[in-house]
Amino acid sequence: MIERLSNLQKIAEILVSKFGGSVNAWVIEASIFNGPFAVYRDFIPSVNRWGEPKSYSPAGFPASTSTISLLSNCLKEAKKVISTKEKEPSTTSVSSSSSYQPKTYILGFSKGGTVLNQLVAELSISEVKSNSKEQHRSRESSEDDFQIIPHSKESLINSITEIHYVDVGLNSAGAYITDHNVIERISKRLMQGAPGIFCPSWNTEAMKKRKISVKPVVKKNQGNVDHVTGDKIPKSFVFSRGKLPGPLKQLHMDLKKLMLPYTALNLREKKRNNLRDFLNVSGPIGVTHFLILSKTETASYLRVARTPQGPTLTFKIHKYSTAQDVLQSQLRPRCPQDLFKNRPLIVLSGFGSGEQHLKLTTIMFQNIFPAIDINTVKLASCQRVVLLKYNKDTKLINFRHYSIRLQPVGVSRRIRKFVQNHQAPDLRSLQDVSDFVTKAGYGSESEADDEAATVTLASDLGRVNRASTKSAVKLRKLDPE
Repeated sequence: MIERLSNLQKIAEILVSKFGGSVNAWVIEASIFNGPFAVYRDFIPSVNRWGEPKSYSPAGFPASTSTISLLSNCLKEAKKVISTKEKEPSTTSVSSSSSYQPKTYILGFSKGGTVLNQLVAELSISEVKSNSKEQHRSRESSEDDFQIIPHSKESLINSITEIHYVDVGLNSAGAYITDHNVIERISKRLMQGAPGIFCPSWNTEAMKKRKISVKPVVKKNQGNVDHVTGDKIPKSFVFSRGKLPGPLKQLHMDLKKLMLPYTALNLREKKRNNLRDFLNVSGPIGVTHFLILSKTETASYLRVARTPQGPTLTFKIHKYSTAQDVLQSQLRPRCPQDLFKNRPLIVLSGFGSGEQHLKLTTIMFQNIFPAIDINTVKLASCQRVVLLKYNKDTKLINFRHYSIRLQPVGVSRRIRKFVQNHQAPDLRSLQDVSDFVTKAGYGSESEADDEAATVTLASDLGRVNRASTKSAVKLRKLDPE
């Protein structure tokens, strides 16, 4: 469905080139024009003199009936032209017994989008036809009715698999507002076994594409919405530009783990990929931030970018250590199985000087992870913290990643391990159980109680840390630095 803006044959040729040579392209132009305005009155009886619809009533199936009538008449005329030009019998033919039902893709350009809306309304009340019924009717068809086009308005509606809105738009209000009753009826059709429909909307001027999949009505999924801000949950891509040396590759993987769970851990990168490729993919899946590692002859860099329009912060990496380096330096590394199941906390220090670039850095990192509501957050989900500390003298930022653990205050290490573990302790070398309780209070000086590092828990956390009791907060370095 088009307006009077281009040559019909050229449009048909473009459609065939885009969809493949095995398709039949039918281009329908409005029969009535009021100045520059297309008026599809045969398809939408309620249109005014400017072609703007007052409503989309499916009664009588006007759009599908007019479409079938046009296609049938056009096919008859095409057969007449072919029969008069052919001097020799054709060596190829189309089998009339073929049970193949043609799929129908409908594109509406500009005012033609109103016809698409009318077809959607008619689709919502049409009866779902099973494939067996359609194939039976196809076998009964004569040779004159072989399936180049659908043979009835019902067949047309049930053959629609894609509906493309191309640069649609009207000056009248309400022309493209979604009718929830229509969407609900279409959802019921899908539940009854009707095939799904792909409905993209194209804006050729801005070169943007918005895809909408028509699916059965289900409970709205809130998993991608931040319950604190109401916005979409921030997601990230971590990737590299150019060739990275071995240690920087490891840092690359460490950054991916740090950004879990809202990052693409298994993002595939190829040498031929450019930044535009990542931008094209990021929009449909809700990616909001890029972390990009690169290496030059003089230094390594980390860029943190907000998609799709920026800003971008560029940091020169002066020194770093990987997760492997940290693990090798620790006597008892701590890495629980569900450590990366939840987002880390973000702690910013030293960024309050008021300088514009520091304010921008603060805003960027505050929004790189979902916000946390301190009134509803579960303590068990707070297992990691990312610390960014700005040194105003050196103008460097220390970027560190820690795991968080709590241990009860005033309890010896032996008692704590006894409660945490499910195994009974070995008491064979002791004379009395009191020796086990009173022997050697702390395992090291670092485990001594520091009042500044203790908190009173609001709820139980694990087997040892109980509500309304004091627990010491311990940080264990993870990666990177």
